[in-house]
Amino acid sequence: MRVTHVYVPLLIALILVAGCHREREAYGRIRIEAFDTPPPYNVEHIYLTITQVSVQSPESGWRTLVDTAITYDFMQLINGVTAVLCDTVLEPGYYTQMRLTVADTNEIVINGVSYPLVVPSGVQTGVKLNLDFTVEPDELIEILVDFDVSTSITWTPGNYLLRPAFRAFKKVLSGTVSGTVKDTAGMGIPNALVEAITANTTTSTLTDSVGSYKLILLEGTYDIRASAEGYTTADTTYTEVEVHAGDTLTGYDFVLRP
Repeated sequence: MRVTHVYVPLLIALILVAGCHREREAYGRIRIEAFDTPPPYNVEHIYLTITQVSVQSPESGWRTLVDTAITYDFMQLINGVTAVLCDTVLEPGYYTQMRLTVADTNEIVINGVSYPLVVPSGVQTGVKLNLDFTVEPDELIEILVDFDVSTSITWTPGNYLLRPAFRAFKKVLSGTVSGTVKDTAGMGIPNALVEAITANTTTSTLTDSVGSYKLILLEGTYDIRASAEGYTTADTTYTEVEVHAGDTLTGYDFVLRP
């Protein structure tokens, strides 16, 4: 069985919060949450085990934040449902990289059948993300890490391969777009795919049980479209939608025809 379209990135929020107590006033705090995973239609579960999360300072080198393997079903993290990946103190300073390490014991479930996600040799060293950020005492910093499923999971004869791909950006540079996907009778369509497209990236999510969706997007200009199995594409495609930092854009609704 082959997965031909796995579009949606998984977003991971890293929240760095300064400590409040006097004895920790020189520290920040890092909190990592995973949310809004968009699965393709025939994938029911993607179980990934995160073994380590680290950040790098040019002065002090790599600092390990998480060193315990925890398995998450990322298919459960849709439309704002989150899972905490990390919550620990972090020294103030200038950081230039993050590193996420995924175990080689992962799993994908397609139409009720479980397949191992094989991590090729060399990938176990972790995925490095270039992102400059500064942690100050008593300052909140939030970072979003986008897990790109479309380029992370590929099919080769007899195997599903996992080469984790991520991109990171500061949350203050992002906004949201939300709306509904309904049929011509006005009923919400669950599991409809909604995509926000630029020349270089496609960010997607699935609608919930009543046809609602919410996209978290880095500021930029997007074309937004919707589709669902058993329906034609929407009559409406929103073109050149400008998303600015802090925007909460609503009412981007679609009607699909059977």
